[in-house]
Amino acid sequence: LSVPLRSRLIAAASRDRSPIVRTEVAAAARLGDGPVDCRPILAATGDRNPYVALTAVDSLGSGCADTAGASRVLRKLATTGRNAGVLDHRWQMSAHALLALARLDGAAASTLLARLAHSERPEVRVYAARAAAAAEDRATLRQLARDRDRNVEEAAITGLSATAGHDAD
Repeated sequence: LSVPLRSRLIAAASRDRSPIVRTEVAAAARLGDGPVDCRPILAATGDRNPYVALTAVDSLGSGCADTAGASRVLRKLATTGRNAGVLDHRWQMSAHALLALARLDGAAASTLLARLAHSERPEVRVYAARAAAAAEDRATLRQLARDRDRNVEEAAITGLSATAGHDAD
């Protein structure tokens, strides 16, 4: 597909009533040659359906043409989260955004890691461990490797293994 045709199709898909179609926007924006156009992915982070938004956030962790813009949006989402969707799932936005930010810009994520690493929710601490691994933040990984939750502990040990190897033994 030509770039203009792909852009028109992505724009139409972004407005579709079906969340399944809107979820595919992040994947479609990554197709083709050249740098990935961030605009439709960044727009999808604000989708009314939380799963469409999470897919877009996760996609930003792979980078795009506007790294600064993506980093800015991810920092905001990691800090503020989202107050929409099922109450028990509202933690997901900030956790996914932190992990995507760590993959995109580890230094920017490092400043936010401490808050999420001390979250009451073990799911958030698992994401903090994954983000610490992506940002190569061994201090946070060592702290989380002693967590009271075994899933957090496992995520941190896996991160230490990947970032420090046998130096973490």
